[in-house]
Amino acid sequence: MTFLNGALLFGASAIAIPILLELLNRTRVEYTKWAAMQFLQKSIQQHQKKLRIEDLLLLLIRCLIIIMLALALARPILPGDNFMGLSSTSAVLLIDNSYSMSTSNGVDTRRDRARAAGEAIVDSLPTGSKVAVFLISDNLDPAISVPTQDMSLVRSTLRNFEPSDQSTNLAGPLQSAVDLITSDQGAKGELYVLTDGQSLGFRDLTQVVNTLETAASRFPATMIFLGQGTEPNLGVSLLRPDSELVSTRRPVRFYVEVTNYGNTEAHNVKVFLALDGGAPINDANIELIEPGQSKTVSMDARLAEDGYHTVTASIPNDRLKADDQRTIAIQAHNTINVLLVDGSEAKEEKDRSLFFLKGALQPVPESRRSEFYIQVEDVNASQFRAANLARADIVVISDVERLSSSMVASLADFLRNGGGLLIFPGPKTDTAFYNDVLFDEYAMLPAALYMPGAIPNEVFSFDARAPEHPIPAIFTGSSEGSLGTALIYERAELLPTQWPPEEETPRLRPEALRLAGPPVSVLNYSDGTPAIMERAYGDGRVVLFGSTADTRWNDFPLRAIYLPFLHRTIGYIIQSQDDRLNIRAGQPFMLNMSDSYADATATVESIDKRDVPYQESTTVELVEGQARLRIPNVRQGGGYQITLDTQPETIIKFAAQFDPSESRPELLPDAQKELLAKSAQVVTWEQGASLRGQMDTNRAGTELTSIFILLAFVLIISETILAQRFSRSR
Repeated sequence: MTFLNGALLFGASAIAIPILLELLNRTRVEYTKWAAMQFLQKSIQQHQKKLRIEDLLLLLIRCLIIIMLALALARPILPGDNFMGLSSTSAVLLIDNSYSMSTSNGVDTRRDRARAAGEAIVDSLPTGSKVAVFLISDNLDPAISVPTQDMSLVRSTLRNFEPSDQSTNLAGPLQSAVDLITSDQGAKGELYVLTDGQSLGFRDLTQVVNTLETAASRFPATMIFLGQGTEPNLGVSLLRPDSELVSTRRPVRFYVEVTNYGNTEAHNVKVFLALDGGAPINDANIELIEPGQSKTVSMDARLAEDGYHTVTASIPNDRLKADDQRTIAIQAHNTINVLLVDGSEAKEEKDRSLFFLKGALQPVPESRRSEFYIQVEDVNASQFRAANLARADIVVISDVERLSSSMVASLADFLRNGGGLLIFPGPKTDTAFYNDVLFDEYAMLPAALYMPGAIPNEVFSFDARAPEHPIPAIFTGSSEGSLGTALIYERAELLPTQWPPEEETPRLRPEALRLAGPPVSVLNYSDGTPAIMERAYGDGRVVLFGSTADTRWNDFPLRAIYLPFLHRTIGYIIQSQDDRLNIRAGQPFMLNMSDSYADATATVESIDKRDVPYQESTTVELVEGQARLRIPNVRQGGGYQITLDTQPETIIKFAAQFDPSESRPELLPDAQKELLAKSAQVVTWEQGASLRGQMDTNRAGTELTSIFILLAFVLIISETILAQRFSRSR
């Protein structure tokens, strides 16, 4: 048995008071010889024995009353091994720091209650105990990684830790924390997990239970749930531009999706659109959003200059402010520069392999081509130089036999820094070179090329049935025509392999394992074989077609679907450059840059107005020969601006977004709490309840205070009844 207030046990020494009073007030008998009373001596002696027994019984009951009250005030706990609360312990606090913890009930937030619960745990610890504090969401953030006896530091950390806009998945961070605290084989202590109990965080409940069971022998766990049901909540769940090509030459339409996560209807919801952290420039109204439903509105904005911008959609603040604003970063282009590399040697332009593609990229009269947002430069294979890449956003290679080693290396750098590459095979294509160098050595190509040659009377078509890839997905049921109408007479078979490779490949460059992404099918033929494939390479993207860019092997360029499909492909590649500008809150931001930026100092600051301002400085470092800007663990959503100390200054913007699934209000059901209770002690915080009392009680065991109070009450009643009865007999 242990006592939460062990010092009050010394109050039991008050039993000396009734004993002392009994001794002082004992009746002194004066003996007087009286002949007539001598016959009553024997009777008096017997009566005195009875009175003495009654007095001793009352004295015992009064002493027991004092002892029971002293024990009750000392707050006995069963079971436990800290005699009189003097044995120290080591406590590890894991605090859910996902953005759902900022949900308010109108009085305080779940994060406020986590801070209060954490301090209650600290206050309940025996003298000399140590405490470590970790913040958990979808990753582990050590606030105090090594247990410390400095309780001032612990309390300051609990009161002032920085909130995050991250999502919740307790399984991984909990496992990491347990591995860390149990790495010391002699370590023992207590583990506390403070969370709002959102179901999303326990989607890997089995792993959570197994982790707690593994640690139970050395770190028995207490799971403290702080959530209090569903609060009304609207959130901006999606923000995206209508077109992949964001141009300064025309207004850009943005779609904003608002979701009602509450259980009541939302009426007349105002939605605002702002640029670069400024005041709203446009707004829209949603008349009604049913519970659990989403509504989308569109708003236009014009970007005044090319370069990096942030776009923010917001709604009025509610009980969960973290999801009331969503920001994306985009790169506006005055022009998209496309470099066409033609391997054919035809003198007439109409006979060149890129004739149709060039016309599709600029589908305007020749007099207006200089004003069009896509600008084209064309060269033949012999004129293709690294200098051309400096002016290009996208390179198109068609029917080029082979490339020099220096050009292959330049293309790799071009892709690594965010460029785009389209490759079309043709009669001159040296498949051995493409497979050995671009596929096996550099892993630029998403597939190897095999030329089976034309088979008489065999014609292929594209599979137009609901493709999953974003390039062809929008053309299902398109009024422009069906992808299935194009006919392919001859093709190069695309043969992808597993990525990353299971076995070491001698030809594969080591950096290719880091730069190349998995091969992805864009569009298949009707027989199920790949027709177009793509893969990420560094910050860039490569798209490989299985047939020619002209009409020698197919009639695709003659179909109405060709022009929008080509523009969609160009837009997809450009959008991939914007993808690197948008990360999920809690992830690091990384950007590959030109070597000229190496050692430049970057100042990072938040653009959006927020409760916790952000500013940090870092340096562009050379990593494996690549200049890279890295900003670790951006915990809060919103827009950020990077200023590089170059001459002139270089400005880059990026954005961190919250995970909309974190806005889902469902809390862990009782049935799953019961499963969790098999491996941890489960405490549900109720508003108005004493957090300190709950922490003290559940920390050591079952409190027996009420039992000792009841015993004291019974003894008081017994003493009153017996004292009255004994007084009559005297």
